[in-house]
Amino acid sequence: MKEYDLAVLGTEAINKCGSKLIFVYNAKGGFMHSMLDLARKTVSPKTYPCKLCMMTYSGATMNKLWKQYVVNLGMPSIFMHRDEFSRAYSDQNITFPAIILEQNGSITMLISSDEFKSTTGLSDLMDLLSKKLRDVQPAGKY
Repeated sequence: MKEYDLAVLGTEAINKCGSKLIFVYNAKGGFMHSMLDLARKTVSPKTYPCKLCMMTYSGATMNKLWKQYVVNLGMPSIFMHRDEFSRAYSDQNITFPAIILEQNGSITMLISSDEFKSTTGLSDLMDLLSKKLRDVQPAGKY
């Protein structure tokens, strides 16, 4: 299991609740791409195209506050790079980064790349995601 799959629950858990969160980075997967991204984020952070990465990672490790927040949501969650998402969901035309809710095979955009542009930091992102989940999920379901 890759580090960014930290909150992946098994198929049984996903089938039981019928929903999962998909966090998609605006970056390519793989070791070499990760190293190039790390260098770019360090040398020229303002030019780095993935605000989800910038807000939720510190260097090469996931921010502990973010990690705990995602786990506490109590929903199966997966973290994908844009190329991984495009292979798995080839019929979707999405701009990245994005946070998506998949429910019973249907996907709903929770936070679009445009909405990421207006987020000011990790706390703002967590507040926005919590609000979006309340808007689409019945009370107490996440």
